[in-house]
Amino acid sequence: MPNGARVLPEVQPSIDVPLAVTPEALGAGVGRAIQNAGDVAFDLHEKEVQKANETAILDADNQLNAFVQQRLYDPKTGVLKQPLGKHASAAADQTLADYDKAMTDVGSRLTNDNQRIAFQKMAQARRFHVEHQLGDYEEGETNRYDDEVDDAAIALASQGAIADPSASDDDVAQMRQVIARRGARKGEAPEATFHVE
Repeated sequence: MPNGARVLPEVQPSIDVPLAVTPEALGAGVGRAIQNAGDVAFDLHEKEVQKANETAILDADNQLNAFVQQRLYDPKTGVLKQPLGKHASAAADQTLADYDKAMTDVGSRLTNDNQRIAFQKMAQARRFHVEHQLGDYEEGETNRYDDEVDDAAIALASQGAIADPSASDDDVAQMRQVIARRGARKGEAPEATFHVE
């Protein structure tokens, strides 16, 4: 060895670190935790949106139901509580037009398509029910009006027969026609309604 220099043996470094790098070693665990927290926050947000939608739909349905209750059933102004006779058909048509307007007005205040679609389904189902009720009402009122007209015609013919016996054959014929018409309207057999010889 020249000049007293000593040569050290070559040392190989010893590494106890695994040679394969795992995702967790690179922070994947933290990334998954952040993703899970984001999923939880998203789920909470979606639940809150769903609750808000359900509340808005229920509020809109309540508004439309209040309109129906007032317009159809109010003891003083409700269509179904009024004896409208020959005007029942026009009242039923106007009520349905008013319902459609109320449905549009209430629906226009909803804030998203999910709310509007759900409300539209509910409102259309209610409209069908309202239309059915109005149809029954209209039929009953029309029949009642027809009966009143028939009763008046019979009463007038009876009074005419009493007042002028010479015209009584015409008055009896008039009564027979009215009674036959009423029977036909109510689905009775002609021989069951009135028989005069």
